[in-house]
Amino acid sequence: MWQPLPSPLLLGDPATGGFSGGVKRGISNNNLRPCDAQVCWNYIGTDKNLDSRDGSIRVNSVELQTGVPISGLFRFYDGSKFRIFAKCGANVYDVQVSGTSPTIATGLDPSVDIQFARWFGRYFFVDGKNLWAGTTGAASKVTLLDQDGNPLANPPKGHSILIKDQRIYLAYDPDHNTYVYFSETDFYDRFKATNWVACDRDDGRPVYGMEKHANKIFSFKENQIYVIMGDYSLGNLAVVEGPKVGAWSQKAILDCPDGYLRWVGPDGVWEYNDAEGHRRIDWDIWHDLKKVDSDMTKKICLGWYSPFLVLAFSEPGVTFNNLVAVYDTRYRAWWPFREWYVSIMHTATTGELYAGWSNAGYVRQLFTGTHDDGQEIACLWKSKRFGVPGIEHCLDYMRTSLQKGQSVTISWESDPTHGQAGSRTFEADDVGVYLGDENNPRDEDFLLGDEEIPGDGDILVSEEELGQGAEDFNTRMRGGITFNEMSFTIEQRGFEKMSLDWVELDIYPTRIR
Repeated sequence: MWQPLPSPLLLGDPATGGFSGGVKRGISNNNLRPCDAQVCWNYIGTDKNLDSRDGSIRVNSVELQTGVPISGLFRFYDGSKFRIFAKCGANVYDVQVSGTSPTIATGLDPSVDIQFARWFGRYFFVDGKNLWAGTTGAASKVTLLDQDGNPLANPPKGHSILIKDQRIYLAYDPDHNTYVYFSETDFYDRFKATNWVACDRDDGRPVYGMEKHANKIFSFKENQIYVIMGDYSLGNLAVVEGPKVGAWSQKAILDCPDGYLRWVGPDGVWEYNDAEGHRRIDWDIWHDLKKVDSDMTKKICLGWYSPFLVLAFSEPGVTFNNLVAVYDTRYRAWWPFREWYVSIMHTATTGELYAGWSNAGYVRQLFTGTHDDGQEIACLWKSKRFGVPGIEHCLDYMRTSLQKGQSVTISWESDPTHGQAGSRTFEADDVGVYLGDENNPRDEDFLLGDEEIPGDGDILVSEEELGQGAEDFNTRMRGGITFNEMSFTIEQRGFEKMSLDWVELDIYPTRIR
C-alpha cells in the first residue's frame, strides 16, 4: 500500500536530529535521512538549528606579498603584546594590522613551510636548514653546540619542531630523514652527538612531521606512525611502532584540545587517543579528498576552532587550497565552507583560529567578522528529494521561524515530469525590544509602566508586537504546485551570523499516476 508524504513535512525537525546530519554527498539519495543535505555550505548544524558562521576578517589590510601564499604562521606574546608572525615568500613578517609589516627574517626558501614553537620566553622556527630564535624583534640563526658548548661540525636540521620535557625536538632532517633529534635538558642550542632516535632508518622513508600527545611524541611517515616514549635522562627512551597510517606533512597533524590527535594522509582523516585507539572520520568527504592532485597533497592542512576541526584542501587542477571542510566533533558531521582559501592554520593559546591564505599574502582570523572583507555571507542548504515516483503530491503551505532582522529564501525544484520550480522569501523585521528587563541586572533601576494599572503609563511596544520577529512566518502557495519528487533549498545572505530553526511544508496527496 502506498504511503503519502507526512504533512506537515519538517526540514530540520529537532525530533529527528535537526540539521545535524552533515553532508552526505556521493551516497545514494535513498540512503539519506530527511536532515541530510546533498549540498550545503557555510552552515554549521546543531541539534536544533542551521547556524551560519561568520566569514573571515583580514588581520593585515596590506598584502604582505601580492599573490604569494602564507607558508608559516604563529602568534607569540613577547612580554608586552601579542605578535603574529607569518612567512610569505622568502621572508618572515611581524604582521601589522595596517601599513607595512616589518620583516623579522629573510633569505628563506620560498617553497618551504616553517613551523614555530615557544620556549624560554623566545619563539623558534625551523626551515629545514637552520634553527631560528627571537624575542621581541628580529629572529637570528642559532649556532648549535655540543654538550660542552663547542660548535657542531654537522648540526642537526629539521622541518618540524616541538618542546617536551625541557628539550627541543627536531625532525625531518634532509640529510637524515628518519631521525628525531633532541637537545640537552634546559638547553635549546646544545645537542649531544648521540641525542637522536631513528624511526626505522632501514626503510629509508622520511618522517614528515611529529606532534606531542599524551606526553608522547608521535612521528609520522606517509604510511606509518612511530611513538617516542620516555626520556633519555631517565634511561627509558624508546621508539614503538604505531598504526600503519600516516600523514602528508607537518601541517596536516594536530593535537586537539578535546583530547584527540588528528591527522590527514593517504588513508584519509584519522583521530586517536589512548582510550579508543585510532579511527577514521572522513567517510562523508572521502570522495572529494581522494581527488586531490598528487602534487597538492603536501599542501593539505588542519586547524582547530573549538569544537570544530578545520580541513583545507584543493579541487583537481587547482594549484592552491580552495576547499574547506569543517568537522563538528559534537555530532561527527562534516560541513563545507566556500571562499576560504587556506594554506596554513594556527590556533592561539586564547582559542582564536588564524589562517594564512593560499592564493594571497593575507593572514585572516576565521569564524569572525564578515565574509570576504565586507561582502555578505552567503549560505546554502539543499535537501534530498522527497516523494515516491508514481504518487503525486501538492505543495500548499510553507512556514518557517526566523529571528528578528533575518531573512531567508526557500526554493523548490520538482522532478522533470512536473517541471515545478520557484521560491519564497521570508523576512522578520526588528519590531522592538523591552527597554527594561528584570532578568537583566543592568536594567534593575529602569522601571516601565504597567498598562493594566490606571495612570501607570503604557509599555512602548505591545505584547502582540514584541517578539513578532521570532514568530512563524507562513504563506500559502499558488495552486498547481504538484510533484512526484521535490527538493528544497534554503538560502540566506547577510553580514552577521544567522540561524534557522525549521521549515514546515504542508503537502497533500492528490492522485496515483
